[in-house]
Amino acid sequence: MMRFLRMWLVPIVFLGLAPGAGLVRGQEGTPSGRQVAARVNGHDIMMSSFNLAVQMQFRRRGPGERGHDDLDAVRQRALESLIDNELLYQEAARERIEVGEDDIDQELARVEAGFGSRETMVEILEANGVSLSDFRAQLQRTLAVIAFVEREVAGDIDIPDEQLKAYYDAHPDEMTWQEGARIRQIVIGIPPGASPEQRADARRRIENILNALRAGGDFAELAAANSDGPEAQRGGDSGIVTRGGNALPAVEKAALELQPGEISDIVSTERGFHIIEVVERRAAGVIPFDEAKDRIRAKLTVHDRQERIASYVKQLKESARIEKFL
Repeated sequence: MMRFLRMWLVPIVFLGLAPGAGLVRGQEGTPSGRQVAARVNGHDIMMSSFNLAVQMQFRRRGPGERGHDDLDAVRQRALESLIDNELLYQEAARERIEVGEDDIDQELARVEAGFGSRETMVEILEANGVSLSDFRAQLQRTLAVIAFVEREVAGDIDIPDEQLKAYYDAHPDEMTWQEGARIRQIVIGIPPGASPEQRADARRRIENILNALRAGGDFAELAAANSDGPEAQRGGDSGIVTRGGNALPAVEKAALELQPGEISDIVSTERGFHIIEVVERRAAGVIPFDEAKDRIRAKLTVHDRQERIASYVKQLKESARIEKFL
């Protein structure tokens, strides 16, 4: 549930309305200049938040989707997301949803991992006028909204096996898997715009790790101790890499050339330096229903929750006072 809500509400985490930078509680009347992007029930959404929202929308896109020909559409989606999030936060505030400091610490660590490093995260935030302390306050808002939506809006959804089987039978094109390999990886990240010294240091680190592996070191232990990013928490487990899937091209190529138990040489990508181990190989074929069932349940659950949340936000908008100044 929490993972789904983060996906649906992802703009809140990254496109935050940080106190003093993103959201100004406040004042009625016409906004000064272009500082205010929109106003929701008297509360201002600032242009700094909107600009960060647009930037993060593009950051989340895949390597082949980085064109700006649809900038107007991206700007519109970003603004609507900010408005939706503000409406939900106002409801969460009315319910006096509380969020503990430990929860905020965990969320900050999760977001930081998504950026690759704290330095990269802080650099992007500060470039948009958002300090780390402001962003931490925004994470509190995010978690309050997620807790509110989970408790009051999304609720529990129970999808019977009969409905799962009906979906399985009606969508045979979705019930196949491509050739793939389950991998573990160790990643030493390189921040955007890294200096030659930083790249050299990262290279030395990954070479030392590769030497330790070749000397008999345990891959999972070395990944947990050294890898930059969320895979470290799983001993390097990065799931299934498929041909033509979402993995970085160099990672895909290395994974599909290795046999189970083999370890790659150093692989260089835009993310940094990688060492890849193939745990098992998987041939292309039809997914049996028993194995597809959980995936179908997750998909239908996401769909039902999206509809519930969208319907709830639509009701909020019908009674809200929303002004847009773009």
